[in-house]
Amino acid sequence: MKERCITRDLKWGVPVPTDDPDLKNKVFYVWFDACIGYLSITANFVGEDKWKDWWMNPEHVKLYQFMGKDNVTFHTVIFPSTLIGTGKNYTMLYHLSTSEYLNYEGTKFSKSKGVGVFGDAAGTTGIPSEVWRYYLLSMRPEVSDTDFKWDDFGAKNNNELLANLGNLINRVLVFTHKNFNGKIPKFTPDKFTDENDIKFLKDVTNTYHEYVKLQENTQIKEALKVFMDISSLGNGFLQLSAPWNLLKKKDDNDSILKAETVFYVLCSFIRFLGCIGEPFMPSFSAKLYEIMNIKYEGKECTLLKTVNDFIENHKDEEYMFLIKAGILDEGHEINHPLPLFKNISEEEINAFKKKFSGEQNSSQNEEEKKEEKKE
Repeated sequence: MKERCITRDLKWGVPVPTDDPDLKNKVFYVWFDACIGYLSITANFVGEDKWKDWWMNPEHVKLYQFMGKDNVTFHTVIFPSTLIGTGKNYTMLYHLSTSEYLNYEGTKFSKSKGVGVFGDAAGTTGIPSEVWRYYLLSMRPEVSDTDFKWDDFGAKNNNELLANLGNLINRVLVFTHKNFNGKIPKFTPDKFTDENDIKFLKDVTNTYHEYVKLQENTQIKEALKVFMDISSLGNGFLQLSAPWNLLKKKDDNDSILKAETVFYVLCSFIRFLGCIGEPFMPSFSAKLYEIMNIKYEGKECTLLKTVNDFIENHKDEEYMFLIKAGILDEGHEINHPLPLFKNISEEEINAFKKKFSGEQNSSQNEEEKKEEKKE
């Protein structure tokens, strides 16, 4: 342990509250003061009478913090030390999740040189926030430094979000809207007992257990990958069951009931995807809920708890949660489906590469220098 100064000789900052003449013109070092802000932010959000429910409640609250690796010292030594120093029962750090550095196309981000995409510029691309979040989380530098690459960005959007997640949702909901009058069809229990049916349910449940474990361990990057694996299970089941062929047998009531049952399960599955995808891409889930005509209130906000409670209380048939946990009601009416993701072309990718390469910034600087010489 090394001594660290917590004051600075600066004109701006929070003044040290003391009459000591040696400290009169000093301010607190920002990382001593900033961490205390977590408490005041909480008080501002939940109310001054409730902030202690979070910050002075170590028996019931676990504090997770997320940051870049260069901020570790302040949150594992300085901030906890100030809390301990008060002699009060503060909620202490439980788990720290840090990331390495994110680079840009083999070099460093530089705002002054115009190299890389920054938050204020991301919106100008027209690319939805859920695509940005998906890409950045999918290559989150959890273990080592990673590189933002536009070609990889385009590939993940087109081959993963669009071809996997978006394709499944669009096919199921468009078919439901067209063939079942826009309503969640009926589930007939004895029409969902095939070997492939049960295997699908069990595969989803087992993979979901893996998802939960990764989330609890804050292995966000891997949890996102498993989320997409779960989506892939839905695509595989849709292709294998081919319920559209069953609907062609108009005089076969058993086939019709089977098709309805399959689509009931797939619609519940998609609603479930919206729930477990929300920590990564809340705007994606919001758009999906809009299509599915789900008002995000009451039990809809706690669906994950409902699912987990069912799994916990029905160990012998936990794999039945998609059907028995009440994820969707028969007859629930959905809105007209719209595609949730769109293709990003090679031309667009090349344009983004040029726009954020720093070339334009360099050209502007050269023009400014020429003007200065003329003057």
